Amino acid sequence: VKSSVVFYVNRLLLKTERHTNKELESFLRPQKALVRMDFDIQIMKSFFEGQAQKYPNLTQTITHEFSLLEILRDCLYAAAELETDTHVTNVLLNLFRRLRNDELSKCILFDLWHLVAPKIENRLEYILVTMGFKPTENITSQVKDD
Repeated sequence: VKSSVVFYVNRLLLKTERHTNKELESFLRPQKALVRMDFDIQIMKSFFEGQAQKYPNLTQTITHEFSLLEILRDCLYAAAELETDTHVTNVLLNLFRRLRNDELSKCILFDLWHLVAPKIENRLEYILVTMGFKPTENITSQVKDD
């Protein structure tokens, strides 16, 4: 279960690494990409839930491991501006709680924002600052240069 989730997260984050254009989203239609991600998660979970009939302890593992993918998906929805600001804050807090590493969480959030909304990465910076996090140097300097 964990390997499948890690593989999916790895592929998602590698996509951000290859995307360097700050004017265009990596996905031509972010909403469609997010629906596909929902479907991917559903398919993978149902496969493992089928295995849980043989191994009852697997159910808790499935819930825990897939929660990371679901949180990342929610972050992508937030970046695509498909959520309210209040919900965005809750989604971001979920990632910080799950990873328990503020710097890593911020890096992942900026990568995800870059995938679906590179033009408004400064919105993420603003949200993080209003949540009490220190401004990110690289992003702050990029916003000033624009």
